[in-house]
Amino acid sequence: MTAAHSYSCNSGGQFGRRHNKVVFALKKMFETDLGLNGIERETSTCFKPGHTGDRMDLLIPGNQLLSPMVAAGQGVRADKGLMIDFTHCSNTGPSHRAYSAEQKPGALAERSAAGKHTKYQGHYYPDSYQLIPIAVESFGAMAARTHEAFTSFAKHMSEKSSGAWRASQCLAFLRQKLSVALHSAISESTARQFAQCVPLVGAMAPQPNLYRDVRLLVPP
Repeated sequence: MTAAHSYSCNSGGQFGRRHNKVVFALKKMFETDLGLNGIERETSTCFKPGHTGDRMDLLIPGNQLLSPMVAAGQGVRADKGLMIDFTHCSNTGPSHRAYSAEQKPGALAERSAAGKHTKYQGHYYPDSYQLIPIAVESFGAMAARTHEAFTSFAKHMSEKSSGAWRASQCLAFLRQKLSVALHSAISESTARQFAQCVPLVGAMAPQPNLYRDVRLLVPP
């Protein structure tokens, strides 16, 4: 078990653990910080007959944002429901390393966001709902449409505060919350993977908590 493998391994339900932890954090953020109501999780409400086996991470009812949502550079009608689909792509995963190394930062997130649009094309009612992929790489880069969405959410949050918070401050706050949620989830799943390691015959036992005893700065 190498650190790179543990960081992105999906065995033992680690992919689901990472994904669900961030989705829960996003739902709480939308409800608590943005004041949005009626959010559904793991719902098929937005999908057409024949595609009700699909599940959307979060579905936010329309007519709640104080600032217009922007997607792909275009304004979104206020009455549209927002389909929030989170995806985390690990730059260290075997299937992503070569691709991400040859591209600009964020290219992996862009590919993942585009994949969400391809996956759900024709499955939902585009006149009633807007798909918003929240695509984030392990090292923090986000897809362009994810940046757009967070900018719209930050403007709403600023207006909701009656100008007490600038949109730029709200944007920084929301990005930080997503970053903390993502890296908490990654750290938790990585620790679980290391704790499940079985030593090779004759090898010393794994010490998954050894990092607790290492100090970069020695106190005086």
